[in-house]
Amino acid sequence: MVVGLSAVGLQLLPGRPTLRQDELLAQIGLVVGVLLVGYAIYLFSHRSQTDSAVVGKLKTRFQSARPWEFVVLGLGLNLRPKAILLAVAAGAVISVREPPLFQGALLVVAYATVTQSAVVVPIAVWLKSPERAEVPLTAIYTWMQRNGQRIAAIATLTIGLFIIGYSIVQL
Repeated sequence: MVVGLSAVGLQLLPGRPTLRQDELLAQIGLVVGVLLVGYAIYLFSHRSQTDSAVVGKLKTRFQSARPWEFVVLGLGLNLRPKAILLAVAAGAVISVREPPLFQGALLVVAYATVTQSAVVVPIAVWLKSPERAEVPLTAIYTWMQRNGQRIAAIATLTIGLFIIGYSIVQL
């Protein structure tokens, strides 16, 4: 939804700048890249929290959740700052390039499919065979609890620097 609204919203801006498309895209890219780098610095500077009572409750709730609740979880996970920034950047890229309606819709759907796959695939594996999936998913969960914030910081920093570098080259 964020990608689609960004793509459509930028098209509907009343005072749309008269800059060349590449310059506008580069400026948007610079802003998004700087925000991503700032978020990565925030992640690096704050210690990750260890397993708490809230996480224990979530584990218990996860085991008794219904399939539609996993869909809501997947959508909710896209409302994190990094996900919102990436979605707005994707929507801006789609909007600035002004693809035909069908092609633009396909790009939005492709972006949504890729971003949701990180949540949907493990859940689908678990729903298909909870017994077989429990050991590897528990191991992944434990590893992610130890290293998740560091991985997110590194990925966010890398993406932010790439977007900044690409935007500077485009200017």
